[in-house]
Amino acid sequence: MKKLRWVFILFLALLLFIPSYVKTIQQGKLLSGVTVVLDSGHGGKDLGASDGGVDEAPLNLAITKKLEAKLKSLGCQVILTRKDENDLASITAVNRKKEDMNKRISIINDEKNDLFISIHMNKYQSEDVKGFHVFYKDDASKMLASYIQEKGNAVLEQDKTITKGNFFILNESRIQGVLIECGFLSNPDDRKKLTSENYQNKIVDCIADSLVDYFESKGMS
Repeated sequence: MKKLRWVFILFLALLLFIPSYVKTIQQGKLLSGVTVVLDSGHGGKDLGASDGGVDEAPLNLAITKKLEAKLKSLGCQVILTRKDENDLASITAVNRKKEDMNKRISIINDEKNDLFISIHMNKYQSEDVKGFHVFYKDDASKMLASYIQEKGNAVLEQDKTITKGNFFILNESRIQGVLIECGFLSNPDDRKKLTSENYQNKIVDCIADSLVDYFESKGMS
């Protein structure tokens, strides 16, 4: 009788464990077969936007690295344009910015890539302007932008709409992609949050969850 009781307990434990185990395995493959390029804006001597003693370039890289890890955990193939604090220009570059941007475009436009996400921070003359804002390149990228913006609005408790952007990285790319301004360094509240690991993780989760939803909607995951 005692033996039967232990068998029954073991059976119940397996019933509880197996669904959780299967779900974990499935989650690890949600973005299997997808290749995403992550572009961390600026780098090197180009620190990007700066306010209140906080520079954009290091924050872009920090969020990009966190996003890389998150996407890889979901089975995604991730390619980085900028892997460290440096830009992509060579030592002998006549025009560092031009060479840097052209090299980023060259990486992005590889035919094996499905999409790209360019990570940035914003700055404005008024301190009142703030928030997570997604820019898209064309109609093919509009749905992707909408998924990310809507998730960002919900999680970060804001209300912004996507905008068609006129940026070099968007204009010159041949694949679908978005440029994300994660917040405004000119806004004290945004600036404080953007330097927080907790808030950076919220941004990363928003983007990663949005990609899962996006590819599920297209039947690719």
